[in-house]
Amino acid sequence: PLVSKRLGESVDPKREAKWASAIVVVVMVLATSIAFQMHLPGLTYPDRLISRPLDFVSAIILAGALVTFMREYHRERDALIWWVLLAITVNIVGQVFMSFSKSLCDPFFDIAHLYKVVGYMLPLLGFSLYQTTIARERQEAEHRLRESRTRLREVLASERQQREELEELVRQTQETVSSLSAATTQILAFAAQFATSATEVATAVTEATTTVEEV
Repeated sequence: PLVSKRLGESVDPKREAKWASAIVVVVMVLATSIAFQMHLPGLTYPDRLISRPLDFVSAIILAGALVTFMREYHRERDALIWWVLLAITVNIVGQVFMSFSKSLCDPFFDIAHLYKVVGYMLPLLGFSLYQTTIARERQEAEHRLRESRTRLREVLASERQQREELEELVRQTQETVSSLSAATTQILAFAAQFATSATEVATAVTEATTTVEEV
């Protein structure tokens, strides 16, 4: 979490993870080789309450990492971070038990190594379950996407059919309007002819009336 904050977003996570892993492995191998060549003082003090102070210091360092990852979990709410938190907590308990171990294979020593084994297994278990959950969520998302596409095609087909029906209705309406216009034109022409004929008849009647009066 602290590295991502200070260095920003990763550009190529896969490549950066490979380089970081290679650097850590090389540094650890060199440090181990140097440690075997050097004459180191004893790190176990059976006469003290905390017989292995180095293990107690590592427990404190892990507690600091626990606080950092707890903040990250409260911000992200990521399941993988939760498994890392669980593993760190178990390892802290193991290191505390180890710090009270007076000799090899005493009860504190055995319990501490049992906690360490569990602490190392938890990230693997959590990562496996996390990947399984991600794969299941991906399948569900793909299924929902297929259903959405199917519904979209159905909606588009329905809209296309409605548009075709509307176009057909508009065409029929236009034909009906054209027929009505033609019929109206014929009626008006007939009315004009009828008016002309009526005028001619009225004129003829008027002339006939005038002729009768003259006679």
